[in-house]
Formats: sequence, structure tokens, C-alpha cells
Amino acid sequence: MKQQLDANLFIRLRNQTLYTEYPYYSTNDKPQTCYFPHSVINCLREQIIADLEKTNTELEYSDVLYFTSNLTRPAESAAWACMFDFCISVLKCHHDKRKWQVIQQLIQKSGFLFMYEYVCIAINRPSKLSYDEENLLHGDEEPARQQTNLL
Repeated sequence: MKQQLDANLFIRLRNQTLYTEYPYYSTNDKPQTCYFPHSVINCLREQIIADLEKTNTELEYSDVLYFTSNLTRPAESAAWACMFDFCISVLKCHHDKRKWQVIQQLIQKSGFLFMYEYVCIAINRPSKLSYDEENLLHGDEEPARQQTNLL
């Protein structure tokens, strides 16, 4: 998309659609913000380590760091997808229809992606979560976490 639009138009469009509160290029009065705080990654990393310790799996901490270092959340790309959709639908920019369809499905249906050079692990976004009286994830006659097929 960027190559099909004038550079200044692309920057203005991006700033007006994606970063209305926090522009892409930080200014003193509007600094750039992180949309996926490191605390989420740290919580996930700690949970993976705790789960591995329960199963006595002999993995090194560096293995867990490698696994979690390529973690992304497709929902964070939804703003970019909205801008791409505008460029495709309104500005009639050329695009690969199959790639665009895959991007849309990933954003809509996956919760996390672990992306590596030759492999991508996509984790489905839950469609239903059930809790008990103590607000813990729990299901009596059905799974506590239900999901739809990703692709």
C-alpha cells in the first residue's frame, strides 16, 4: 500500500487513522505508546515456565525465551487492517486477495501468533469462556474454553 500512495499522504493517512491520540512519530505533547505491554508477555512466559515445571519438562529458560520472543497478537494489527481496508475499498489500491483474506481471518479469529522463520503457530481466540462461582475458569458439562476453527 505504502508504495502505491504518495509518502506524505501515507503518513497523514496513517497518523489520522491509526494514531489519532498518539502519532506514529512521537512529539512532546503526544508520545508514542506501546499497545502490547511487556507485562502481558512476561505473564505468558511465567505461565509457560510454571506449566513446564509441573510436567517436569527439561527445557532451558533460553528455550522459553526463544519461544515467547516471537509472540504477537493479531488484534493489535486491526488498526492497520482498517487502514488497508480503506486503501483497498476506497482508494482502490492493488493487493493480493488471498493474502488480504488470510490477514483478515488471522485478526478476526486468532488470539496469539508465535511467528518463526519457517513455522507460525496460531492459537484460536476463544469464542466462549465459562467461570465458576469463584470467578475461576471452569466448565461442568462442557469445556471452560471453547473456540471456533481458525482457518
